[in-house]
Amino acid sequence: MMEEKTTEREPGNRIQSLDVLRTVGLCGIAIFHFFGWNGIAMPPVYLVVDLCFVITGYTTMIGIYTRKESTACYIKKYVKSRFIRLWIPYIFCWLITVIILLVKQYHTEFYSYFVSFFLLQSVGFTNGGEILGLNTIGVCWPLSAEVWVGLFLFPMIYHIRKHPTLIWLGSLAMMLFMMNAMYANNYHLGFHMGDYLEGVPFNLPYATTRCVAGICGGIFAFYMQRMVAPSFIFSSVCEMICLTLCGYLYLQGNFNPINTICFPILALVLIYMHTSPSETICSKALGQKIFKGCSKLYYPILLVHPFVYMAFKESNLGLNVALFLTATVVLAKCFEVLMHSIQAKIQNFCFN
Repeated sequence: MMEEKTTEREPGNRIQSLDVLRTVGLCGIAIFHFFGWNGIAMPPVYLVVDLCFVITGYTTMIGIYTRKESTACYIKKYVKSRFIRLWIPYIFCWLITVIILLVKQYHTEFYSYFVSFFLLQSVGFTNGGEILGLNTIGVCWPLSAEVWVGLFLFPMIYHIRKHPTLIWLGSLAMMLFMMNAMYANNYHLGFHMGDYLEGVPFNLPYATTRCVAGICGGIFAFYMQRMVAPSFIFSSVCEMICLTLCGYLYLQGNFNPINTICFPILALVLIYMHTSPSETICSKALGQKIFKGCSKLYYPILLVHPFVYMAFKESNLGLNVALFLTATVVLAKCFEVLMHSIQAKIQNFCFN
């Protein structure tokens, strides 16, 4: 077993710079969807999705590493946290989306409402050879995958947390296995989010497989950082190289089988360097108080931007990406404030 190195800075339960990165990434996804829904070709944002998965794996490991309660107690708190922080805001936006769909008389099958209500978009149900809810309302495939993968994966990791070598070796092996399956899928069939991967256990959907690869990458980065902590100069330089490559791949706009491997690894290295105990230029900048207000907006932006587009796409707002993004961010901020109050009341009513 590798000897763990002592670092100068232990990460807290929340890392503001990571939340800001996710907020910027989600704004990129919103812009991508805006152009895509208007029939305009745009560079894919798969790298942003990989980055969010890796961040989830890394930040969840912080909580696992610092907790001392029993496995049963951890599972109870984890499920409660997922319910309050993720599902409650999601259902609020789900209701708004359903109302808009009904008012504008969009054709949506009943099972789409059912599947999306329970966040089953990325769960392996089938309907005529396709994923059940393939055309479900909203854009929450990554959220669905993250919720269900997390519910199965993190309690298991918490239970064996006293065996770090087993965890980081297992996470590395799982990440490589999933990336190999995705590479084979893309090489032979082309990129399709709705495909099942026959070489993966339980024939998981592509989105879920990608989620497992990204989260395992975040877990691996967490343990490697505790063993080998890079210096400020090295981590800053490597981070800038990663960000440059991210921009290059984004502007290239082609998704090919090689990128299946490039994206998760690039996201893993970026987070490994960005969260270095010695910090980096980027992490110091994004950790300033000026960015604190936008650090909590990544999830609201993910939830509100689909129905902002649906509500206004037939007006001038729907034709202007700047107005669309501004309306999304402003509404996301209002939504975040509202949900903070509602979540506190639900916490007191249901769990106290």
